[in-house]
Amino acid sequence: MSRLAEIGSLCRNGRPNRTKTMILKIISREETRAERERSLNDAMGEIRRDYFDDVRDAADSIKDELIGRLKDGEAEAGDSLRNWLMERIDQTIDGSGRVIYTFEAQKGLLCTDNGGAYFDEFGEEGAMDADGINWSRLMYAAYRMDVIEQLESIGVDVNDPDATEYDGKD
Repeated sequence: MSRLAEIGSLCRNGRPNRTKTMILKIISREETRAERERSLNDAMGEIRRDYFDDVRDAADSIKDELIGRLKDGEAEAGDSLRNWLMERIDQTIDGSGRVIYTFEAQKGLLCTDNGGAYFDEFGEEGAMDADGINWSRLMYAAYRMDVIEQLESIGVDVNDPDATEYDGKD
């Protein structure tokens, strides 16, 4: 029953003092719900900020390492540089607590816009195992896609890392 309907019912059927007390309880209960909703929204905002800070940090670290390799001449052009970059992305994602720990994976999947990345890449096979949902696999694919998207947004073309721009200064 909605708060308004509940108050209306009390006004029609209740005693004045009891009705006032009950109305105050209903309003208080609604405020408590609103407070809980605000608290939940605030918490989700913090979780999202933390998650996307990790995405940005991972992408920045990978870009810095790529630029270092380009500056030092350690990187061979073409496919071998792309292979190095993709391997580096995979190592970063695979070693992340966001993927390793189930609760971190679940929180990350609440935040990402790429929650379906695993299914897009692999289909349904492997998303569940004998223990239930494989949260780490789902998070691995989503986190990887988020990092790749972040790399693209900061000027790293994952398909052509040779084209990554840097200022050439040490």
